[in-house]
Amino acid sequence: MAKPKPNDAEPVSLFPFLSILACLIGVLTFIITGVAVSQMDQSEDLANVERAEKYGPLIQQIAADKEELDKLESTRNIQQKLNEQIQQEQAKIDRAKKRILQQQNREQTRKEAQAIQQQLTQANNQIKNIMPQITELRTKIEEDKVELQKRVEAGKPAGTVVRPSGSGVNLKPHFVECTHTHLIMYVGGKQIKVSYGKFGQDKNFIELVDRVAKQDQERIVFLLRPDGVRSFNSAANIARQRQCRYGKIPVPGEGPLDLSMFKKN
Repeated sequence: MAKPKPNDAEPVSLFPFLSILACLIGVLTFIITGVAVSQMDQSEDLANVERAEKYGPLIQQIAADKEELDKLESTRNIQQKLNEQIQQEQAKIDRAKKRILQQQNREQTRKEAQAIQQQLTQANNQIKNIMPQITELRTKIEEDKVELQKRVEAGKPAGTVVRPSGSGVNLKPHFVECTHTHLIMYVGGKQIKVSYGKFGQDKNFIELVDRVAKQDQERIVFLLRPDGVRSFNSAANIARQRQCRYGKIPVPGEGPLDLSMFKKN
């Protein structure tokens, strides 16, 4: 066996096999990553497209509904404003009605006040008209008191003096006294009593009324006692029905009647 030569060394290879392999792996990894990323982007785009196709009409409907909702909201606001205006106008109408009612009440009150004032005026006129009669009656009462005092002093029985009154002259009176329970007719020097409620059935009273009704110069003179108003009203009503003319003289006293101041016919 031959000996190796001293200068004949073992050869060393400088080819970078591992570096190339590492680079290749890195490149492949990069390529795989890029492909995967591109596929992911495509999948996401497809998903977006599918979602757009699937939810697009719904989104449009939502948008349309939102627009409609906005319109309804606007309409509701307008309606609310209109309602407020209507309430304001109604309040104005109510105030106007109240003022009109108050004006009507004031007008009614004014008319009532005018009516009351007219009644007061009429009452005052009536008072003025009867004042002379009251004065005359007071004068007669004073004269009767004087006459009564004279009779008392002279020892004569006290009585109520009946004085002539009225405008009639040359008339023949027929006296009928009116008390609360009777009529007392002074006929031919006699006194005939008729109970209340029987005036229309009493023969003497009816004959007197019918006889006086036929005579123009004769009158029935009712002598009215303070409590004899109802008897007078009933008897006067019968006289009117039979067309008999009559008069009345108030008799303030309660004593016997003195007719001496009338002329005897």
